[in-house]
Amino acid sequence: ALRRNAAAGTEIRSDILIDIVERVCSLPRDEFCGPAKGARYVFAKEVLILSGRNLGANVTALSAIAGVTVASVSRRYDIAKRRLQSDIDLKLACDKVREEYHRAIGQES
Repeated sequence: ALRRNAAAGTEIRSDILIDIVERVCSLPRDEFCGPAKGARYVFAKEVLILSGRNLGANVTALSAIAGVTVASVSRRYDIAKRRLQSDIDLKLACDKVREEYHRAIGQES
């Protein structure tokens, strides 16, 4: 499925993004897409949200992808963005997701 960020004009391939987050975080999507609150699930959800926003997805699209409310996406994004300064695992996971996403998209062209 394509999600469009009208402001940035960026299309996000949510299927590819979720596949990559699954691999990077070693969790199936049904464990991190939804209301689960365990540390591993929140970490994967933060990776999904941070990476998605960095790739141009808006909060509404990420809400649909992650299976949480728009308010939850905004709150998770703000919290995770602050944590990037001190959490090297979060930073590395987000960097890896973005890198693999760009590689996957490039191979489709």
